[in-house]
Amino acid sequence: MTAVLIVDDEPDIAELFESEFQDFGFTTFTAGNITTAKSILASNSIDIVLSDVRMPGGNGIELLKWVRTECPPSLIFLIMTGYSDVSLADALSLGAHGLFAKPVDLEKIIGCARACMELRQDSGPANRRSTRKPVNLKATISQIGEPSPFPATVLDLSRGGFFFSHQNPMITPGAELDFRMDCQIKNRLEISGKAIVRWTKHMPEQANQSSNNSPPILGAGVEFLQLAKNSSEDLLSILTILEIYPIGDVLAPDDSEIQQTPK
Repeated sequence: MTAVLIVDDEPDIAELFESEFQDFGFTTFTAGNITTAKSILASNSIDIVLSDVRMPGGNGIELLKWVRTECPPSLIFLIMTGYSDVSLADALSLGAHGLFAKPVDLEKIIGCARACMELRQDSGPANRRSTRKPVNLKATISQIGEPSPFPATVLDLSRGGFFFSHQNPMITPGAELDFRMDCQIKNRLEISGKAIVRWTKHMPEQANQSSNNSPPILGAGVEFLQLAKNSSEDLLSILTILEIYPIGDVLAPDDSEIQQTPK
């Protein structure tokens, strides 16, 4: 079941959301402050956080920044506020998936939460949680359990993962990878961490400019599993610069030559 954490210092509002989410089949947790919220996130598998901004002892933006550093990248974060102290652009740039004004529309928030989970659980390529942008970034990738890293080129980047071309026939759906990506966007940024291969494909023939004796060019769509702590801010900077926003198609294949692994 999908688990949602509701963070609000007003018990009546937290109780109302808890009841509504439970009616839609969610497992719910509640926290009245940031300290309690962090404790719940550290000891439970949470899929979605819905947080107010203004609370005593810390605010929802501080919690969002902590989540993007300490929690899995796949965690969905929704913000609600009764003030104009945070804009949608600011919320997205910090890694939120939505911003809702109080008094909130319960149906809209629950609809957004369900849409995020449907995209995340889509059996298609790699966690469709954002738009995607074509890029051309050099990366070094190593398959966990294999001794030798290999070079790759990242061709598409999203909030949920990336698509890369390579010449390693050992890369198959379900393989877990260590990666390091060098990004020359305004200034040099580096992203590293762990990812899992969700699908693979053969690249179109015209993409292979090498001779017939060279290995075929392959492609793989991967989902982020864990980012190095010093990579979280760099990734968000890149996503903001490239205007890669949450929700929408990501890493969609062009053909049916795709192998997929179940989530």
